[in-house]
Amino acid sequence: MNNTPMGCLVWIAAMLLSGCGWADGANAELKYSSQDMTDITEEEVRAAQQAWGNSIGDIGRVEVAGGDFEARAGAFVDSLYALDFTDVLFKPTMAERIPFRTTRSGIVSYFVANAPAAFPEDVAHGGFARKPWRGVRFEVAGNWLGPGAALSMGHYIFTDMNDTEHIAEFSMAYVRDISKRLRIALHHSSFPFCGEEFVSSRSCNLPRAQLDAHSVLRSALPEEHKRRLQAVGVTSNVVLNSEQTWGAGIIDLGNASAAEMHGQAVDFVEHSYAYSSTTPYHAPTPWIAPGCLFKPTKARLRPFRTSLAGAVSYFVGHDATFAEDHGFALQPWIEVGFEPAGITQLTPLLTVTMGHYFFTATDNTKHKAEFSLAFVPDAGNLVIALHHSSFPCCSTCGSALQADAVADASVSWAVATIFGGLSLSLLIISIRMNYSKHRMSGSEPLLHADVGHIAS
Repeated sequence: MNNTPMGCLVWIAAMLLSGCGWADGANAELKYSSQDMTDITEEEVRAAQQAWGNSIGDIGRVEVAGGDFEARAGAFVDSLYALDFTDVLFKPTMAERIPFRTTRSGIVSYFVANAPAAFPEDVAHGGFARKPWRGVRFEVAGNWLGPGAALSMGHYIFTDMNDTEHIAEFSMAYVRDISKRLRIALHHSSFPFCGEEFVSSRSCNLPRAQLDAHSVLRSALPEEHKRRLQAVGVTSNVVLNSEQTWGAGIIDLGNASAAEMHGQAVDFVEHSYAYSSTTPYHAPTPWIAPGCLFKPTKARLRPFRTSLAGAVSYFVGHDATFAEDHGFALQPWIEVGFEPAGITQLTPLLTVTMGHYFFTATDNTKHKAEFSLAFVPDAGNLVIALHHSSFPCCSTCGSALQADAVADASVSWAVATIFGGLSLSLLIISIRMNYSKHRMSGSEPLLHADVGHIAS
């Protein structure tokens, strides 16, 4: 058997695709009986996004008029999020202490701050939809359209009552219910990168976007999500092999010679993501898409990378088209760990996941970011169709660095990383993580988790 990282990836993907990780036949029919599996169109995605934006404005208007805005928010969540038939993963823009919301109460609270005991941070910002907002518009970087599911990524712009615009980055995964309505199953929202290892609602002075020696840390899947692991039939051995292969591949890329680095990065990205070197782009069957959807952590001027060249540049730099890139692998990293918030198989051809990931540099400083991933099968392999990575929100942290700091490659940063051939199982391993933000410039640290030894 081929023991190279790519050989291991092909073997792992083959195991999953042969029946361990993807439902088929009678089981799939039963599992997705609450969904309409016909192909989704661009018009449906646009309509779903317009309905979401209109509802955000409606909630604030209902409150201003003295109406029951909490009931309106509840109806909005029930109508547009797929909580009644799948596990929903939501990473709100301004959520800090509880950044991942997987319950109805947590999602509604973010919009109207109606659960102060459980989600006090939502009270602090007053409930996002209660600002109120005059309007919301979407600027889409790309959509993936498939049977019963769709992916979308881009900017959305919120206009307040003073006509000031507020920009955030979004990724959404949709499923269509049996009533033929698109419902949100994954929603990752973040402020644009502004030079530091946190993001916030403060104004940013940087230019805006134009439209084997090393160990791999392993994290425990939260108890309430273990049933998802069982549901997709992933074994612990496959998980361990997948994570070790991915971690070794990332470390190897960082240790590659200057002569080999670019070619190795191209190979790694081509095997990890749903990119294509051919023109025009062809998405894996049966999807229709303009290119892979990748929102790197530290990209601001070119935040959405739908081309192979854009992804390669982010990881190894040296591309004048993407001058802001310094290269993820050039850090380099010696440890990588995952702390998943959840994993959901939405259709037989689409599984999504969300959580924190941690990167340890050679000086042993640890860095944290938030990720969302969507996996699709392609020619016997699992590839990433969508990857949204962002720094955690921190409303009390110091002001952002200036533009010259962005050009300084020595600035410590945590970045989005490729999940080369990473199976869904990558996210489930037993360990206790303990992480603290050593280099945060603000007065209040971000979330913490315990660092421990890998469980036997």
